[in-house]
Amino acid sequence: MPEPTLGTSLSTTLIGITDLILDETSETRKAKLRTLHARISKQLKTLIDKTVPADTLEYVKATEALEKANDAIEEAKEDLKGVAKAISKVATALTWVEKVASAVA
Repeated sequence: MPEPTLGTSLSTTLIGITDLILDETSETRKAKLRTLHARISKQLKTLIDKTVPADTLEYVKATEALEKANDAIEEAKEDLKGVAKAISKVATALTWVEKVASAVA
């Protein structure tokens, strides 16, 4: 299996957040998930894998954090009580993504 790229990981995270929004019953959690969805969508406009050097610390950390977030999203799909954990992981990952976006902007 090839190493995940930032673009692939962002797309997977975006799809996962969308799935959680559809499955979540708590309006509070849905609102938090929608906020995260909007943040990641905005970053996709500036982050394109072939324009971001993959050997930077920020790229590596962002990709690693997104993979952890994606794992948490998959776990949350199985148990909606895990949504809070997934929200936290995605928020952490997006902090790194925003650093990468700001470095290339």
